[in-house]
Amino acid sequence: MSERDERHELNVQGDILTVLKEIRAYVQTNAAEVAITNKLLKLLLYPVPRELEIFQLKTGDDMAITGSVPGTTSTFQETPSAPPNAVEPAGTTTVWTSSDTANTTLTPNGNKVAVAVGSAAPVGGSYVLTATDTFPDGTTATGSATVPYLAPPTPEPTALQINQLS
Repeated sequence: MSERDERHELNVQGDILTVLKEIRAYVQTNAAEVAITNKLLKLLLYPVPRELEIFQLKTGDDMAITGSVPGTTSTFQETPSAPPNAVEPAGTTTVWTSSDTANTTLTPNGNKVAVAVGSAAPVGGSYVLTATDTFPDGTTATGSATVPYLAPPTPEPTALQINQLS
């Protein structure tokens, strides 16, 4: 490398160092504005949910809510539904409730819940399942779903009987 090239490289490095020092001085002088700008960018890029939607889970896949059969357990999951691209921040807690505490027992596990339905639950009736997320900043998002109590499926025959009619 020639002496001229070395001087040019030193000048470029010196210019970069000067700019970095100016940026550092700007950030130190305008720290509050930089912090606010960072918060705004985070909210725009990763919005916090304002609404939740509840799905019923069957073999790990979410589906529309079909209902719960008395004497069985159904599993549900909540997910952000608004605004688009909403992300639950780390530290989010979820609280699940049921409107029918006499016939349902909830076993929450984060954004999922297992609902054990008592055998006395009235077929044709329903319960309202609600999930409320509380975010680290104290704001909340809620979603609810009405879950019907279903009659058990009619079993398919596994054997046949032959009767003599005459």
